[in-house]
Amino acid sequence: MGAEYAFLVNSGSSANLVALSALMSPLLGERRLKAGDEVISVAAGFPTTLNPVIQNALIPVFVDVDIGTYNIDVKELERAIGPKTGRYSSRILSGTPTT
Repeated sequence: MGAEYAFLVNSGSSANLVALSALMSPLLGERRLKAGDEVISVAAGFPTTLNPVIQNALIPVFVDVDIGTYNIDVKELERAIGPKTGRYSSRILSGTPTT
């Protein structure tokens, strides 16, 4: 794989926390997430998608899904993007990939 480092975790919940925490690393410079940045996520998601946002002092911004597909409503996503938006979080819900 050519990776210098790797992290093993015990669950998808832990993977979410490690991944989001890594995005707050000072090593990322200006690209890093900072406390108070907004993270957009679907309102019909799993709690462990939201927990790392709160644990890292980020602000969750919820958007609705398209009822037919349970994918994020793109129009809602566009309206939710603001000056403090740092990330969009998309997850799989009940086996249905979100895009």
